[in-house]
Amino acid sequence: MFTISCSEMKAMDSYAINSIGIPSIVLMENAALKVLKNIDLEKIDSFTLVCGVGNNGGDGLAIARHLVLANKAVDLFIIGNLDKRTKDFNINLNILNNLGIDFIHITKDEDLKKLKHSLNISELAIDSIFGIGLTREIEGLFRKTIDIINNIFLLIFYRIVLIHFLLSFQLDY
Repeated sequence: MFTISCSEMKAMDSYAINSIGIPSIVLMENAALKVLKNIDLEKIDSFTLVCGVGNNGGDGLAIARHLVLANKAVDLFIIGNLDKRTKDFNINLNILNNLGIDFIHITKDEDLKKLKHSLNISELAIDSIFGIGLTREIEGLFRKTIDIINNIFLLIFYRIVLIHFLLSFQLDY
């Protein structure tokens, strides 16, 4: 498998957007479609998606939209300050709102109970909380959310798709 560093990925994104002229929202849509292409949608009907408010979260929102339109059961969770959402995340969130697709905004520990329940009953989880832009320690509700996802994975051999990178790896920031 070919691997690249976060800085190389950022350079590739920048080149595609600034030199070739591919709008970032198109890259986001393509990322969502590539993830879905690698999931056997004939065998999996229920999903839990956990999205941050950055572009990685926007990828997750696009995935959620495609899953809902494919008549899959989707529990959508968003974590992070919605006032800090990226432009492309916001475009995908507006599309979901226009389609009447609800989400739970993780803002307190009570919301984590709902996440844990969803993870226990769905067949596949998709984690799009952080991507290549992460440059800080993960703490607070973010840490608790990731711990819940990781613990579910360890306890029941849950299937989890992590968009961009595995949380156990160190980013090169």
